[in-house]
Amino acid sequence: MFNDVANMTQETFHSVVLGLRVFGSTRLEMEKDHFLRWNITSLTFLCLSQSNIMKIWQRAFYSLVYLVELDLSENRIKILDSQTFYYNTQLVWLYLQWNRITELHPSTFYNNVRLQEIYIYNNRITSLHPDLFKNNVELEKVSANYKRITDIHPSTFRNNRELKEVQLSGNNIISVHPETFNQNWELQFLYLAGNSISDIHPSTFRNNSELIQLHMKENKITLINPDTFIHNRKLRYLRLQENIIKEISNSSFRGLEKLHKLDLSSNNIEELNPLVFHETPKLKRLNLAHNLIRSFNFELYFPMSSTSDSSNQTFQLDYVNLSSNRLTTLDVASMKWLHLTTAVIDLTANPWNCDCSVLLEVWRGLKHKLTLHCASPRQLQGKSWDLMEEFCSQVAEDMNKKSNTSSEPVSPRTDPKEESGVNTENGGPSVVTTTLIVIGVLLVCAVGGGLILAKVVKRRSNRQKTPEYCDVYAFRASYVSIHSYAEVGAGPSHVTDQSYADVGKRPSYITVQS
Repeated sequence: MFNDVANMTQETFHSVVLGLRVFGSTRLEMEKDHFLRWNITSLTFLCLSQSNIMKIWQRAFYSLVYLVELDLSENRIKILDSQTFYYNTQLVWLYLQWNRITELHPSTFYNNVRLQEIYIYNNRITSLHPDLFKNNVELEKVSANYKRITDIHPSTFRNNRELKEVQLSGNNIISVHPETFNQNWELQFLYLAGNSISDIHPSTFRNNSELIQLHMKENKITLINPDTFIHNRKLRYLRLQENIIKEISNSSFRGLEKLHKLDLSSNNIEELNPLVFHETPKLKRLNLAHNLIRSFNFELYFPMSSTSDSSNQTFQLDYVNLSSNRLTTLDVASMKWLHLTTAVIDLTANPWNCDCSVLLEVWRGLKHKLTLHCASPRQLQGKSWDLMEEFCSQVAEDMNKKSNTSSEPVSPRTDPKEESGVNTENGGPSVVTTTLIVIGVLLVCAVGGGLILAKVVKRRSNRQKTPEYCDVYAFRASYVSIHSYAEVGAGPSHVTDQSYADVGKRPSYITVQS
């Protein structure tokens, strides 16, 4: 340390020195009080950042009793003795980030009662002892991002009533105990992003009424319980993106009367209760991109005033992002809402079905405000919905041509089918065909009847030649019946031969019915 001034006399530093920034490699592991030696114990600011420090002698800062700010960041420190800062009772700001510290003794900051901000992020610390900040009653900010912390003890911040900001992002924290921040009534900024938190207990933030920002993105949260934030009425920024949230209650955001920005992007949300945003009247920016939402009725989620042409003053939206979801169409009510709103709406990268019914009407109302790209039908896939009008006009024209061709009237003078009253549109048989069939059937019946009649007459004549001496005249009956029906209205043909040879010699007769 102080290699460049090794040959200087002590008188060089007799004047009061309040601030000192040291550049280059510095050796603090030597058991010497360099600051006392060079008579610079009046320091209030000392920067030893990027000084290649690996170890610090426990009394290296012994004489710096007025020290207010100490920067030891970006070195290679692995171990800090519990007495390293013991005599720096006026210390307010302490920077220890970007080192290789693996553990902090519970007494490391025991005597730093005026400590307000401590930065220990990007180290190799795996846990924070419950008594680590026990005596730091004026502590306002703790930055412990990007370490390897797996758990925060419920008592870690119990004595830090003035705590305003806690940064614990980028660790391996699995859960947050409901009592962890119970005593931090002044807490305003809480960063818990990039952990493995799967659940938020509804009472976790019950005493954090001053909370303004809450960052919990990149966790494993699956649902937002009802009334989780009901006591955080001053919360303005809530970031819950990149979780696996699927379920959100209609009262999940109850109490967030001053919420300005809500980020729920990159989750597994399929649908939202229409009342879910009615408790956030001051919401300005809403991000729902990269979810699984299939329908979104803007009018239901953010009702407009019925007495004006602009959005209801209770909703102050500036930006809504619904890109990369599964939206295929928009209802007419949403079209009217989108037409009137002044907010920027992002609906890109959705599989829009550019049909010629509802979405065509929506396009006509929003073509000057939005540009969407179609996923279907096939003819418009990947193209702008501005081509819908031309496409749908062509479809309508083709349909009219087909309709006119099938129903075009034909002159009776030129169409023999029309002349005969034939209806062949549906493939039915003509009258001529039916008449020919009936005539054919009648001819068959006539020929068959003639043959039968000749046979009957012949039998009759044979019977008359029978000898008179026969004692018994047996009853004989011959009955022949022929039924033939034409397809269209033809009556039956009936031929009957009745013959009697009886004692009374009844006459025989033949009846033919056609």
